[in-house]
Amino acid sequence: MIEIKKYNSDLEQAHIDFASKYWTKSRRKIPEYIYWKFRRKNNEDLSSFLLAVKDNVVIGQLGVIPADVYVDGKIYQSQWACDLMVDNDYRGNGIAKLLYDFAHKQKEITFGHDPSPAAYKSMTRSGYKTINASYKFLFSVNIGGILKLKSIHIPFFNYVPNIFLLFYWFWNTIRKQLFKKISKEQYQLINDIKNESEFVSTVQDASFISWRYSSFKHYYKGIDTYANENGSSFSGFHADNCYYITNFKVIKLVHFFDIISQILAQYRKEGLLTIRLFCNDDNLLKKLPFLGFIKFRTRSKVIFYTENEDLIKKISDKKFYYTYSDSDENI
Repeated sequence: MIEIKKYNSDLEQAHIDFASKYWTKSRRKIPEYIYWKFRRKNNEDLSSFLLAVKDNVVIGQLGVIPADVYVDGKIYQSQWACDLMVDNDYRGNGIAKLLYDFAHKQKEITFGHDPSPAAYKSMTRSGYKTINASYKFLFSVNIGGILKLKSIHIPFFNYVPNIFLLFYWFWNTIRKQLFKKISKEQYQLINDIKNESEFVSTVQDASFISWRYSSFKHYYKGIDTYANENGSSFSGFHADNCYYITNFKVIKLVHFFDIISQILAQYRKEGLLTIRLFCNDDNLLKKLPFLGFIKFRTRSKVIFYTENEDLIKKISDKKFYYTYSDSDENI
């Protein structure tokens, strides 16, 4: 008999045995990391990390990270599905559906972002619906990075700088670094978008900020937060020669120039190759291609599951204000 159980200390070794077969990153099987990622204290039953168990052997898993959302200014309890995996010997036997069905009972809404084709097919069969989210953009320091997006690999162009790079470097010499680091508490106060009714957005309250933006031992270095004197702000982190802008708000277009030029200057000696961001600003969306940014071909999608029909109607005609702080990409 297959049971769905919440991760706990009694199942730690069984999960290590399962995860060792399917995950290359060792942290995915370390208990203290799992408790942190899924926002619970050590040794509690972890309702946000579910295991499919048969005869005391783990044969599947599903993570559902708690993160509430605003819809029309009202807060709804929600969770983000991630890290789904089913043992090869049990695929095609409805294990994923058992995990999803268990998870759906825990929160009013369950979200997912840009699932793989196989996961999308599985989740839509389970009743998930789709709404538009942000467009993803990339700035490459060299021409080679741009060509790779079009599946063109010519090593020579990895040494040819993007012409826009010269503009941003010149801009930085004129403007200098106008954005200063601020505390995560200050950043929270100036980045609350609960009243922007056109969007569904994550509630980045004190608990969320403390978890997502703060470092955790050697597993995660956190997110830095910045603002200038005019009310513009951004947050982000540097990893694997890429700077991820997790969120940004600019009062003037020149402030966006300031952000990009500052990032390029700050991480130039660290081998920075690309800057990535999600854009939720329709006005800036049209300008980014003229500022050296390449837009990914397809719009980002968010899928969601809820049995609340009124909520389905409210969400279906909105966009999701999606950012890299909603993603578990760097955790």
